[in-house]
Amino acid sequence: MDELGRGTSTFDGYSLAHAVLSYILNVKHCRMLFTTHYHWLVDDFKNSECLKLYHMLIEKNDEKESVD
Repeated sequence: MDELGRGTSTFDGYSLAHAVLSYILNVKHCRMLFTTHYHWLVDDFKNSECLKLYHMLIEKNDEKESVD
């Protein structure tokens, strides 16, 4: 899931993303990749035993106009 809640107000989008992530982790127990710009979710779920947190970094090559 990518950017769930995007386009809503900050707290509405965060609440939506939090509810869906909680449901998937606690009820469905399925594997998934969940990306978000709501950094509060990291704090809320950092102690979850069934969740792994990762940070992705990209580097832009301005000379080649590409992402490396």
